[in-house]
Amino acid sequence: MKLQNIQRLNNFIFKLEFINGEIMEVNLASLVKDKANKIDPTTAKINADWQCLEFNNGSIDIEPKTLFEFSKNNQKLKI
Repeated sequence: MKLQNIQRLNNFIFKLEFINGEIMEVNLASLVKDKANKIDPTTAKINADWQCLEFNNGSIDIEPKTLFEFSKNNQKLKI
């Protein structure tokens, strides 16, 4: 499930829109916990080739399927 749009709301809380139209608000801190101290959340963007969420100019990324499944199970608010 690829990403279509992202909006960073606060720290690691993001509003994610996937290509199937689902929009979820989720805190990604626990997903990136092992690397959180290496990630600048303000650098988040969608990789144009893979439609994954990447940080720090692509040095850290989250596969779209992993991001979708995590978001479905950990969303703060379904929109």
